[in-house]
Amino acid sequence: MIHSNSCSQSADFDIYNDEPEDLQGVLKIIVKDTGPGMQKEALGKLFQKFSQISETASHRQIGTGFGLYITKEICAAMGGEIRAYNKPGAGSIFIVCIPARIVPLEGSEKIDSASAIDELSEKHINALVADGCPFNGNLAKDYLVNFGASVASVVYNGSDVLQMYKKCRMANIWLDMVLLDIRLSVLDTRTVCDQIRNFERERKLKPTLIVLMTGNYDREEINEYLDRHQVDGFLRKPISLSEFSKATYSIVSQSKSV
Repeated sequence: MIHSNSCSQSADFDIYNDEPEDLQGVLKIIVKDTGPGMQKEALGKLFQKFSQISETASHRQIGTGFGLYITKEICAAMGGEIRAYNKPGAGSIFIVCIPARIVPLEGSEKIDSASAIDELSEKHINALVADGCPFNGNLAKDYLVNFGASVASVVYNGSDVLQMYKKCRMANIWLDMVLLDIRLSVLDTRTVCDQIRNFERERKLKPTLIVLMTGNYDREEINEYLDRHQVDGFLRKPISLSEFSKATYSIVSQSKSV
């Protein structure tokens, strides 16, 4: 369970009174177990090197007693802290607090979701969606339809989306946007992007927006897609309708194609 609220709001976990001005929040991670718990005096030994709470031989053989010490050191290196709370017979609770900054999707903070939906509704976007997970593909379709877009098709692999894209363009069906999962199968996403652009160049067609959906926001990979594979933008998974509409508006508003 992950929370973005500041741990400094908790009376027993006040560790960020001197936070810098650009710190927008604290990542709070709570881990609960349903084990037997431990005695109060044992809590002080939890984060020490090579210490184990149980004295039985069977428990001593399970681990080295080094894991929680490493966790504490990692938290400290990130400017955070870990605490443990316990009730014998009722399990333990571990709380990690780490300073965090909120990084919005690029351009999404410039317009509210209602305005973005209104603006997109006037554009009557026609889109093609491809995602290896039917649920994600249909969710993206529902989001697009929510702001008045038409969805030519939802497909589930790279080969099908490329075939459908070419079929639409050859039939003079204009596609404003091709929305692709970054991990397509059969034909990988990089190849799909390259072949779409080659198809457009060979026939001197107006470029379609290519937007990738990704749960792994790796900056190096994103730059590769933007520079080498001529992708127009990214949507991060999981994403709400609000963020989807704002991010889509940001991408569409910067394009001359739509």
